[in-house]
Amino acid sequence: MITSDDWDELVEWLDKRFPNRSWRPEQAVAYYADMRERFDMTDVWTSVFAMYEKGQTFAPNGSQLIADTIRVVRQAAVDELYRGLPESAGERPPVEGWIKKRFGEEMTGREFVARIHREKGPCKTKTCSVCYRVKVRAG
Repeated sequence: MITSDDWDELVEWLDKRFPNRSWRPEQAVAYYADMRERFDMTDVWTSVFAMYEKGQTFAPNGSQLIADTIRVVRQAAVDELYRGLPESAGERPPVEGWIKKRFGEEMTGREFVARIHREKGPCKTKTCSVCYRVKVRAG
């Protein structure tokens, strides 16, 4: 969740770094309404910093900011799952529920691991049943 103070800080930061900022005050309010319940502020900052580091000269519009923040969240989730880290400090949800929650798609854990391996490459350990089975068949 994004607080109004966090959002004000972001808008001020954008004003200082993107002199060609295209947000009118009513747009800043609308973008905040679109994003406040949907994202965590750290993910939004990661997205904005990436755009700034690429040399973008205009502040992102709302749809660009949402799309890039979704990319950041998905990449973090894939990296988290690929490393085998728990989603949170509590009890982990069933993997299928976690996949549905994070990516909006229904698939089994095995299907999801296979998809990650297609995108990121195979593991280098014998602990991954998907990769190990492929290595055994190939060998």
